Amino acid sequence: MLLHKKTLLLFNCILFFLVPLTLRGQTIDTLWSDSFEGNWIASWSVDGGTWEVGVPTSGPDSAYMGDNCAATVLGGNYSENVTTRLIR
Repeated sequence: MLLHKKTLLLFNCILFFLVPLTLRGQTIDTLWSDSFEGNWIASWSVDGGTWEVGVPTSGPDSAYMGDNCAATVLGGNYSENVTTRLIR
């Protein structure tokens, strides 16, 4: 019975001290990611109407990743006094 308790104590020490050490070197670079390349409308919705998804022709003139992005207006300035949301 004493050997069993010592083995269990050793196992718990390994889990408590060594496992966190092996996980410390790992980093999470991206917590969440999405793309507007595919069927984005299945996951996103628009409230208030000025959002567009596609290839930008104003602003930075390119999406961060891929070809498409979401913008209030893809090719120009957005209207003033508009309340709109892009919801995920």
